[in-house]
Amino acid sequence: MNKKNLILSTQCAIVIGLLLAGSLRGWPDLTTQDMSPGSPFESSNNNSRYALVQAMVHDRTFILDTEKARFSSPDVSKLGDRYFSIFTPGVSFLGLPFYLAGRFLGNPQLVTYLSVTLLALVNFFLVVLLARRLGATVPASLLSGSLFLFGSNALSYATTFTQHHPSTTVILLSLLISGARLSLWRDLLFGLLFGIGLLLDIPNVFFLAPPAVYLMYRHFEFNYRNPLLSVRFNPRFLVTFLGIAAGILVLIWYNLGTTGSPFLLAQFVGTTDDFVFNPVGPDPTTLVQEESQIVRLPLNTRKQLNGFYTLLVSNERGWFYYSSFIVFGLWGLYEAYRRQQSRNSALLYISLISVMLVIYSMFGDPWGGWSFGPRYLIPATAVACIPIGLIVTRFRKNLAFTILFWAAALWSIFLSSLGALTTNLIPPKKEASGLSVYIPYTPLRNIEMMNQGRTSSLFYNTFLVGIGTLDSRRYISIYAFVAFSLIILLYLSVKPLSE
Repeated sequence: MNKKNLILSTQCAIVIGLLLAGSLRGWPDLTTQDMSPGSPFESSNNNSRYALVQAMVHDRTFILDTEKARFSSPDVSKLGDRYFSIFTPGVSFLGLPFYLAGRFLGNPQLVTYLSVTLLALVNFFLVVLLARRLGATVPASLLSGSLFLFGSNALSYATTFTQHHPSTTVILLSLLISGARLSLWRDLLFGLLFGIGLLLDIPNVFFLAPPAVYLMYRHFEFNYRNPLLSVRFNPRFLVTFLGIAAGILVLIWYNLGTTGSPFLLAQFVGTTDDFVFNPVGPDPTTLVQEESQIVRLPLNTRKQLNGFYTLLVSNERGWFYYSSFIVFGLWGLYEAYRRQQSRNSALLYISLISVMLVIYSMFGDPWGGWSFGPRYLIPATAVACIPIGLIVTRFRKNLAFTILFWAAALWSIFLSSLGALTTNLIPPKKEASGLSVYIPYTPLRNIEMMNQGRTSSLFYNTFLVGIGTLDSRRYISIYAFVAFSLIILLYLSVKPLSE
């Protein structure tokens, strides 16, 4: 790396670090488990996993007591007289050492949630690394990673305690390994990643299938000797199953401690209605089920058309609505496919994105419950961002391309900043219409909170409240401006092909 790229990378790292620090969620005096919108505990997605961490640390068990179960509701299951989280335990296992460190430092919530924030930062570097492998320059690769982190709802979920960023890390690492030089240890590591993915979220089995198939294909050797074809298979690939088995054994151990059966997942037990839903949140009788319920539902092709609409273009959760720049990422995939040296990678990325879209479009809840943007597609967003640097490098001098790219980036960054600094609790349209007090089902919900002077930023709420005229609207505007300026700096640093 030359000096210019080193300076640019350092500047980028500093800005990214400051922006992530400025978006961390929390109140200055978090003495209670506040579940109001904007709080770290605004969603049972976070709470159920966090309660499991507390149970493991304080009670040395996977079973939740009544207080923790109520805190986790509605994402809590009951079998007999035992309550337990409805989610697989991977995220909670990840947060366990961070919680212990947080207890020592006096803020277990903040430090536990940092585990996901750090993985969001890891995902930025993985996108950069994969973009470099695809042939992008350093500035173009940094642009790809920065757009993923600050131009999508990946930023909103970087400050939560959910599975999206950990799953993205596993998927991106699997892409790295599947395209790297073959070795015994890489095969074993891939298997371990597959097992970890299973612990993080059951649907990861589908999403890790494309890189697994590609890695297995690379272990075959084809020799064409007209008219004969000989095929040899390197059995070293079989060590992959050792890593997968390790993850399955951990899941069996967890299931025995919760459902009492090695192969009975909490998702198949379902949620319990023992607890009255917190009045600050949505009514459980109208709540669209979260991904825990989705796993229980069959794939329904009759719902696929509506699922595609919801996931891609709707103003509720549309991928192209919340992250308009994704169009350039898909264009970049086509550009990568046209190049012989990157064709295999492009096909792998396209297949992975396609599997995610097809699977989630057939689920009963493409909205992801009360959420911000298409949260299920965060891993797909990371993959789609990888080739953005290629298309920018090719059309960097084209004025029309530049205007459209900047406009899409500005819109995406504004929405991303808005969600990250207010709330992720946006209801689906069919939920909002049935509420006694209307709540917008689009980012207008976030704009309302911003105009009310409310922000979820721990940094702002701790250090900046009441300072001059810097209200939450100005803070969010400054935040988005800094993020957009970073994108512009990186864009202008990309050398066009002609140079």
